[in-house]
Amino acid sequence: MARTRDGRGVHGIHRSGRVAARDRVRHWITQNEPWVASWLGYGLGVHAPGRKSDSDALAAGHHILVAHGRAAEVLRREAPASEVGIAIDLVPMYPFSDNEADVEAAHREDGFRNRWFLEPVLGRGYPEDMLERYAEILPTIEDGDMDTIAAPLDFLGINYYTRSVVRASVGEVPAEGAEHTEMGWEVYPDGLYRLLVHLQTVYEPPSSTSPRMAPRSRMRARTGVSPIPGGSPISRGISTRS
Repeated sequence: MARTRDGRGVHGIHRSGRVAARDRVRHWITQNEPWVASWLGYGLGVHAPGRKSDSDALAAGHHILVAHGRAAEVLRREAPASEVGIAIDLVPMYPFSDNEADVEAAHREDGFRNRWFLEPVLGRGYPEDMLERYAEILPTIEDGDMDTIAAPLDFLGINYYTRSVVRASVGEVPAEGAEHTEMGWEVYPDGLYRLLVHLQTVYEPPSSTSPRMAPRSRMRARTGVSPIPGGSPISRGISTRS
């Protein structure tokens, strides 16, 4: 739920938390896929409300993250025995080549698609390179917002669907010879393994929930059963849960 200008969205989460959290529910995800809600709804015009404004998308995303932190506070208070997390959809960015321009382009896309939401939730604040990129269209960030967003997590939910191969001056490019879902997403199971290893190495988050394929992303063959070439994340000491 994005916060309205007078904060009513956040307070709505407070009320629902007080009513529902006390007895039956033991595991909570405060927000699911904040990039999708903010950028597909407000930046790219794909989802409701169909806006195409980078500044609106940034504002919506910030409000969603603040709402996450406020909801976590309520749940800690009203249901102290429950576990609280957030689910973020992450798309690993692979440079098209080792060329410096391709590597830099992949890093920028990683900031846009992943780090902008992941890092503040894990207490690192918004990434500096992206703050510079968005300097002229940043939303108002009130005192205490970043501390609220960085509320302690019991787990980090990861929704992994595919990777993205990025080429400088072109953007995302298709992977040649790859198998794809009916939605056009490359099937790349090794990306999940590499993503979990990267998260553990760079961020050391709390235990992660096991990612799953979207129901409408049906494969033409063997959806979800391709082996992960890198091996099991558990074998690398990475804590995952279904």
